[in-house]
Amino acid sequence: MLWILWVSLCLFSAFESRELARFGSIRGALVRKENRAKELWVATLGALQVQVPASLYDACLKKSHGIDFQGEEFLISVDSPFAREMLEKRMHSLLERTLSKILKQKVRLAIQVGASPVKEEEKKLPIKRSKTPPSRVGNIDASANPRYTFNSFVVGENNEMAYSAALAVAQSPATLYNPLYIHSDVGLGKTHLLQAVRHSASANGLTTLFVSSEQFVSDFVASVRGQSSNNFRDKYRSPDILLVDDIQFLSGKSQSEESFFHVFNSLHESNRQIIVTSDCPPEELKKAQSRLVSRLQWGLEVEVSMPSEETRFAILKKKSSKLPFKISEDILSLIASIPVTSVRALEGNLNKVIALVNMKKEPLTMDSCKNLLDFGVSTEGEMSGNSHGIRLKLMDKALEIVGEYYGISVNVMKGASRERRSARARQIAMYLIYESSDFAPSEIGEFLGSRHAKTIQYGIDKINNSYRTEDHFKNEIDHLKSVLVNS
Repeated sequence: MLWILWVSLCLFSAFESRELARFGSIRGALVRKENRAKELWVATLGALQVQVPASLYDACLKKSHGIDFQGEEFLISVDSPFAREMLEKRMHSLLERTLSKILKQKVRLAIQVGASPVKEEEKKLPIKRSKTPPSRVGNIDASANPRYTFNSFVVGENNEMAYSAALAVAQSPATLYNPLYIHSDVGLGKTHLLQAVRHSASANGLTTLFVSSEQFVSDFVASVRGQSSNNFRDKYRSPDILLVDDIQFLSGKSQSEESFFHVFNSLHESNRQIIVTSDCPPEELKKAQSRLVSRLQWGLEVEVSMPSEETRFAILKKKSSKLPFKISEDILSLIASIPVTSVRALEGNLNKVIALVNMKKEPLTMDSCKNLLDFGVSTEGEMSGNSHGIRLKLMDKALEIVGEYYGISVNVMKGASRERRSARARQIAMYLIYESSDFAPSEIGEFLGSRHAKTIQYGIDKINNSYRTEDHFKNEIDHLKSVLVNS
């Protein structure tokens, strides 16, 4: 009997060993197949990197992974529904062609949404996810600029990804990518997108808070000095969506940066959306704490690049449609053909043409516009000799309009008076000139009594901050802009 039992155990042990070996072989084959898919996709990414715009590659392909490869079917994973949608709509055929060349066979590509491998250092971060849904209790931030909506934003190849991401976040906050990080040079539409998110989210009953990084620092310092930390905490940790403009100015301000780090953690833990803009990618933020940079890289990073001539024409067409007179498409095409470094410079060229119409009171011609405009690269700080006289008249007119509105003489605004009302009027004039032309701060300073460019920039920034945060003041400035453009 014992002999039979011993034989049975031996047979079972042999069977078990064979099955384990078979399982190990299958598992090994699966691992090899998965590794092959990863390796092939890494090679494909190398080929794609030289074919795809950097912003599109970083947002949609950089965090993708090869998952499986069987027959003609190749499966990859991306880190968000947005990335999958962009790849399927805009790049699917390119991906299949590139992959087929590397494999030397026809391939059908499938894309799924799946989490990217987590870095070891990220596993150690002290963040706990909360399932608390965002509150929807009405808007705490009612100073949104009514001109900056998704409908008024002109979409082109340079900003399509940023627009799509901002729209998706406004419609479904904290579900796709959090934070959303938008970066570009000055004057390319980042703030417009932030304001558009505010409008859209507010219409859906969400609370939003829009601040510049300077405003955040000011609020933090005030809370420390006034011992009102609870008010500060309630303000910044209660909105469904926090929007911070120009985050780069927070770098190097250690205590303010520390405070923002904790605000970020609190919002992220409670599934509330964070959107920030900057003039550079997160990793290029100078003096920023590495742990904050890491947080800013958690979500989706998109870049807004310089607009193409086609996009510049579309912007001009939309802007000119609101004028009381018509500008022909030929002239708009002429303006659009001038290379610019920002949308503000583009609008500055349009404003030159508008000023020409208002001052000469005669129809526009191609020749008059060619004489007016500078056909080099138009930046915000260049002087165009052909239009110098007209641009000086614009500055005179701005001072005249501001002086009349606030009851301050032009001589006082150009003078050395530091009295509060005259200083404020002077800063408003600086802002209007800067926004309505392509004058650099140094040129505005020379016009306003040989003031230093830093003084002018400070005044412009101060008025810009009030414009963003004070609804009544914003209406005043919009009125003055309208009077200046149509005078």
